[in-house]
Amino acid sequence: MHVLEAALQPAFEARLAARVRELFAEEAAAVGDDAALGARIRAAIARAARYDVTRERDVALFVDLDIALGADFEDAPATAWARPMLESRYPGHVKIARVAARMRRQLAAEA
Repeated sequence: MHVLEAALQPAFEARLAARVRELFAEEAAAVGDDAALGARIRAAIARAARYDVTRERDVALFVDLDIALGADFEDAPATAWARPMLESRYPGHVKIARVAARMRRQLAAEA
C-alpha cells in the first residue's frame, strides 16, 4: 500500500497546490514560487500524519489551516489551543473537524 500511496502523492500535492492558489491566493503568493509552496504543503502533510489526520479531505483541510493561519499554526500563541485537540485520542477526521469548527467560531466572534 505504501508504494501505491507514494505513487499517488505527487498528484495529491498538485491538487492541493491548485486548491491553495484558488482559495488562498494572497497567502500562496506570500509563500513563494511553486517549489516553496510544494515544500510547505509537504511539510503540512507530514504534520497532519503525525496527528493521524490521513484522509485526503482531512489532510486538505489541515493544509488549508496551515496556509491560512501560518506554518505550525498549532504552536502559534493565537491558535495554541489546536495542539491538544490534535494530540487527543480521537480519530484524525474528528480531530481536524473539531479544530476547524473551533477556528470558524473564533473567526465569527472576531468579525
